[in-house]
Amino acid sequence: SIDELSESLKNPERFLGVHFFSPVHKMPLVEIIPSKKTSDEVIGAVSKMVLKNNKVPIIVKNCPGFLVNRILLPYVNEAIHLMIQGFKITDIDRIAESFGMPIGPLALADEVGLDVGEKVLEVLYKGYGDRMVIPELFSKIVQEDQLVGKKSGRGFYVYSDNGKKVMNSDIYYSNSIVMKSRISDQDETEIIDRLILVMLNEASRCIEEEVV
Repeated sequence: SIDELSESLKNPERFLGVHFFSPVHKMPLVEIIPSKKTSDEVIGAVSKMVLKNNKVPIIVKNCPGFLVNRILLPYVNEAIHLMIQGFKITDIDRIAESFGMPIGPLALADEVGLDVGEKVLEVLYKGYGDRMVIPELFSKIVQEDQLVGKKSGRGFYVYSDNGKKVMNSDIYYSNSIVMKSRISDQDETEIIDRLILVMLNEASRCIEEEVV
């Protein structure tokens, strides 16, 4: 919380959050998160700095997940629910990419780190309740199975030294998940609807709450 971080400062009006996204050299968006005490002059100066670096600043209300992660994490969480229901990791990611995403949600989770994703989901669950609930199986995968993603070589995918990755089928077998060998057009529609609409729902809440 930016408000909490600013509480002990002598000049809280000079403090705010600046949140870049990975990979920084490619991602244009930057969240600027003022506290309740941040001055307009500081918000303006930091916005100019972001623009000078050819990025797009957005002023975001201080809330769990700010704007982007608050919308993104339900998308990744829904992909995990789909996997638990037996849809193949590669199918979920392929369908998301076909829709227009630069990377599938489960491959993205591996890039960020599954342990990091779990921590962010915990913050969102505390902030927003059941709609952000963490699947128990995901916590087991991270905590017991120690699958933390690309940095450890194993997550939803298994990564080789030459940079190639293959789906981690062990997740299904070790957790008694029956993997769907084939999916129908109706299944594909369900997958993309669930992934995208959960983000749209959260985005509409953010507009209603004037997060941005």
